Amino acid sequence: MTAGEVKRFSRQQARAGLGHDERVDRMRTTVIACETREAFAYEISQLWDTAQQSFLAIGRYLVAAKAKLEAHGQWQELIDNDLPFGRHTAHKFLGIAAAVDGGLLPAERLPNDYNTAYALARLNPPEIAIAEERRLIRPDVRREDVMDFKREMAISGPTPRVVQTQKRAALIRRCKTLQEKIDSMQAELLRLEAQISQLG
Repeated sequence: MTAGEVKRFSRQQARAGLGHDERVDRMRTTVIACETREAFAYEISQLWDTAQQSFLAIGRYLVAAKAKLEAHGQWQELIDNDLPFGRHTAHKFLGIAAAVDGGLLPAERLPNDYNTAYALARLNPPEIAIAEERRLIRPDVRREDVMDFKREMAISGPTPRVVQTQKRAALIRRCKTLQEKIDSMQAELLRLEAQISQLG
């Protein structure tokens, strides 16, 4: 290949690593010369954000793979033989993706460390509400802070206020669902009345 030629490969080859391009690896691992604290912080933060997005994406891939492959007996084979991490780590990634996609944890405030994110993902909804109040759900939260919080919750349990807040939120969601059904039924009723009036 000459200097002016572009190396081409399919998306599937790229994903499978068959069209491996060393230039991409070098770009990913090249360290840019920084002179100030701010510049170092920026570059390191960019890489850290990429790491956070990667473990959420890995979790989502694992959720999809489990749904597709488990019935065929290939799920465990994938975990045991094909991935660069084991069952324990896969379980954490699955838990994080489930918590984010289930609406329990906001993706944009997911901790940058997958172990910390998993510790938050294991909280129940009332505990998550308390963690939100205490501003523990954020990218820079330390795992030690989350573990201290979990120990506190194990001793004290959720407060009555949090339990009532959760019940209120569930009731509001239920009311919204019922209102949507009522609106749909009223629209259908108007369509039927219009059809009846056209029939004379």
